[in-house]
Amino acid sequence: MDEKGQTLYEGGGIVRSDGNNFIPEIAAAAITLHALPNHLQADIFIDNQATISAIKEKPLSERRRIRASGRAWKNFIRNAVTEKSQLVQIHHIKAHEGVDSLPQRGNDNADKMAKEFMAKAEEMKAAPYFTSCEEEIVLFHEGTLIEGDIRAWLKKHEVDKALKNWKALKVSGQLIRKFPKQIPILAKEIWRSAIHSMDGVAWIYFIFAICHRLPTNLQKHKFLNPEMILCNLCQCGQTEDEEHLFVCPALAIGYSGNGTCPTAILGYQQVSTSKKCGARPSRTHSLNPIDSIRH
Repeated sequence: MDEKGQTLYEGGGIVRSDGNNFIPEIAAAAITLHALPNHLQADIFIDNQATISAIKEKPLSERRRIRASGRAWKNFIRNAVTEKSQLVQIHHIKAHEGVDSLPQRGNDNADKMAKEFMAKAEEMKAAPYFTSCEEEIVLFHEGTLIEGDIRAWLKKHEVDKALKNWKALKVSGQLIRKFPKQIPILAKEIWRSAIHSMDGVAWIYFIFAICHRLPTNLQKHKFLNPEMILCNLCQCGQTEDEEHLFVCPALAIGYSGNGTCPTAILGYQQVSTSKKCGARPSRTHSLNPIDSIRH
């Protein structure tokens, strides 16, 4: 449309998307940019934020480019974006927000045409998956097409499998079964803090704590000296195990000047201290997990 709202061209086409709405969006933008004469200025309105991000994306390395979703259309549009960056402005418009303004009416017409061509495509024979001169590389997992960065997918799949195996362990998996969300989040924070502080002992201590492998009185004396399994710090008569260390009032109050109690390791509520040990918890000390696990 021009500035007066007159339609200059109306049309569309069919591309193979395999259920990915990003492909037809970026294909339409690529064809429009290439068809636009070099001397004309234009404003393009797109209701897909991923397409806008892909158009404005900086040049990628060869390794990142071949892992990108819709790499063929990204390659096709990149030169046109570079040549016409001073003449073309890309704008985001919300879909299905009415037809009051000129961009909204144009977007509504584009959606209607897209549905018409989609209906026609369902009656056609499937187009080849790859475009000409595109690398014929696709990855599947159990019948599902993997799109995007394969390294990110493999890392997530590896982490999920490791967590599943960890949760299956009878002793070491007790805390990860009880706190499946908190422990991974806290592990990232402690890892960053340990690197920043150059304190690898803190990270090792955290691993031993969440795997129930700390040398507590219960671990050391439960077989040979069962009368020595009680906590020597708080004198509350509680068994000294990992669960008790996280809520021990002696650690919560005694280390308030130099750090904090190991309660911060798993985000235990301080009120649980009074329930388990019969003491009123301190509410004034800071919660720094690195300081706590260092003690």
